Amino acid sequence: MKSKIKNYGYVILAFLVSGGLLLSSCKTNSNNKPSGPKPPSNPGGYDSSNQIASANLQDFLTLNGGATDNKGHIQGTNNGGTFVSGMLSGTQAWQGSSSSYSYIGYPGASTALQTMTSFTVSAWIKANQPSNNPNAIVTPGLGEQCFFQLVNDSAWQSNIHLGLTSFTSATGGTTLNTDTLQLKVILSNFASGVVWQNYYLTADLDTAVGKWTNVIVTYSSATSMLNVYENGVAVKINGPYTPPGGSVGLELYQNDPGSLTNSKGAAPYGGLQFKNATAVVVGGWAINTTPPLSFGGIQPWAGEYTGAIERVRIYNSALSATDANSLYILEKAGF
Repeated sequence: MKSKIKNYGYVILAFLVSGGLLLSSCKTNSNNKPSGPKPPSNPGGYDSSNQIASANLQDFLTLNGGATDNKGHIQGTNNGGTFVSGMLSGTQAWQGSSSSYSYIGYPGASTALQTMTSFTVSAWIKANQPSNNPNAIVTPGLGEQCFFQLVNDSAWQSNIHLGLTSFTSATGGTTLNTDTLQLKVILSNFASGVVWQNYYLTADLDTAVGKWTNVIVTYSSATSMLNVYENGVAVKINGPYTPPGGSVGLELYQNDPGSLTNSKGAAPYGGLQFKNATAVVVGGWAINTTPPLSFGGIQPWAGEYTGAIERVRIYNSALSATDANSLYILEKAGF
């Protein structure tokens, strides 16, 4: 009889142990279920986008339902723009308008922005192909669409200008390209001895039409190199002395270098010196604001930005290629 009881005990014990393992297994599986975004695998050694060049980040405009600078240096005022669903679930982005002039103005740019000798501007944009303005009549949504300016309040051209121009194809034509946005970069340098005080450059952002795209533009005073990144990858820049198709990374000079190899021995562009950098405008032109934040008045070729924009970061240093890629990865993942 004792033997039977003992055997029954073993059966009960085995049942309890197996049941406990089953419950433990269920509990473990439940705890391991993902909850929320999965963090990236530490790109560039960073766990968060805010860790990247944190000492050099001057302004961070999330534009998540408002115009506040998360660094607290400048305060924006939204004029005519709306807010739509952002890149990440549960967030918002600023949306320009094709029926009226829309922008966010940040008058009173900080001293840190006014005295930058190097810089990085990063933004997430979602835009359709801009249309030409053949009749040269002021029409919102037509002509070059500007989405970022560091203003020069004494001239129509800003110290830093990022816009989108109508793009057909590399070989011309009249049909707007359905995949590629053309980024226009204008950079000014009023340092002593600089003859080419304004650089006019373009870069092609392929597969960017109608899609959230991270655009990063950097300039280093140490190397005089300008770089443009699309979704973390450097793209070719088209300039006054580049071959057809442009060049990845472009060294800038104080006057005509004659070629990419600087056959004329021009001095490097060096440290930037801005003029009257009194404001920042996002989603529009400083000449179109009310009141105007720069000189020149409304121009027919200057169309308002009709796309969406968010997460605008301004650094007083040039991010490295690794950091530009890490910033893209981490922001896309929501970290």
